[in-house]
Amino acid sequence: MCHLRQPHKVIKLQQVNFPLHHHPRNKNILMSRITIPEMEATGNTPESAFSQIMLLAESATKRLSVGHRKNDLTDAVGTLLAMGQNFLKQAKSLQALAEQEQDAMSCYGLIRMQADNLCVMYRIYANKDEADTTFRYLLYFLDGNRKRKEVLSFDYQYDGYCTKEEYDSIHNQVISARANADSIIETCLRLLDNHPYKILNPTLFQKIVDNSNWKYESFDATLTKPRKQNWEDLYALIDIRPNIQSFYSYTSQYVHGLSNSLLLGESTDDFYSIKCFGISLLGKYWELLNSLFGKQIVVNAAAPSVMAFIRQCMDEYLSGKKSKE
Repeated sequence: MCHLRQPHKVIKLQQVNFPLHHHPRNKNILMSRITIPEMEATGNTPESAFSQIMLLAESATKRLSVGHRKNDLTDAVGTLLAMGQNFLKQAKSLQALAEQEQDAMSCYGLIRMQADNLCVMYRIYANKDEADTTFRYLLYFLDGNRKRKEVLSFDYQYDGYCTKEEYDSIHNQVISARANADSIIETCLRLLDNHPYKILNPTLFQKIVDNSNWKYESFDATLTKPRKQNWEDLYALIDIRPNIQSFYSYTSQYVHGLSNSLLLGESTDDFYSIKCFGISLLGKYWELLNSLFGKQIVVNAAAPSVMAFIRQCMDEYLSGKKSKE
């Protein structure tokens, strides 16, 4: 499913794998002192480590996207890479909020958003069964557009609180968006109707499709009732440690503005830890690309941008050296 023509030039790059380690300091404050030993052992700071991984991930994602369509339901790989581009934008925003604005509450909200988006990519794509990937992918779009249609189906009438021209413009947009949702739903159902799972287990298939359940745990010929995974289950896809899974779930306190968000600490350690969490999530995205496309293809895709960056650094170094002579 994920195939890309290999570029000619091969450049070896160090594997990125940054597990988090924490050092408790105050149990009443959410964020302990989080470090990445591999990062610190190489003398990197969160800023330099983030820049290096972002350069690799962003350049690889951009080049792997060539030839794919991000807004086409029939291009699952293009959709994955579009998700990846959104994820990378969130990663940049997280680092900017932590470094420039020091807005911890928004940072925790972005960490939750990134973790959730990464879980979606892993749940849909990170398996060896192409039938399962296709099934989940179509259900994912079916779920979103059924909810979209539900919101757009609200019966409203002109009430005079805006001009008639504004109302007509909004009304036409709603009609167009609803038609678009209907079209996507119809396409998903048509493609699902030809999926092999319908023959493998028709009863289970129909229950899952009726509920747009892309989070189903497993599918086989013997099951009669699907189990829907929750977000806690999905967090295990990106980190096997229960305490980290629990942390991702806990960040909903900040997303929803619940009372614990008022207990927020904003020390230097907090923002160092936030940056390290962002780097770790970025590393998991890099691992996903390597797993799906193959390490050599991903490295080759990133290589031109890496070489351009190296040349830029050399030019700046030589320019500075000449100015001192």
